[in-house]
Amino acid sequence: MCIPRSSIGICRRSNLVAFLKSLTDDRVRCHAAPFDHPELKVSNGANPNPALAINGKAADIVLTVAAIGQTGLPAAKCAKMPNDGSVDQLAPSILLLKK
Repeated sequence: MCIPRSSIGICRRSNLVAFLKSLTDDRVRCHAAPFDHPELKVSNGANPNPALAINGKAADIVLTVAAIGQTGLPAAKCAKMPNDGSVDQLAPSILLLKK
């Protein structure tokens, strides 16, 4: 839902923006407890190589997301980001294990 600029005053708008920014939790961004996770296997489509087919069905391409412990990502990978509401500025924080 979008709030038209004309329906909310500048002061109320800035208070609303400040409130929404206060809801940002760095533990989520850094994958720190309670938002840490075990190693995860994620299906990422099917492998088109017919030699890898199993019973005539294409084999899955599986990505492995590295486990993140309760301390979260290392500080270098979890740098403080300005909170201007733009998601385009965020660096990827999910580590994929290389096979």
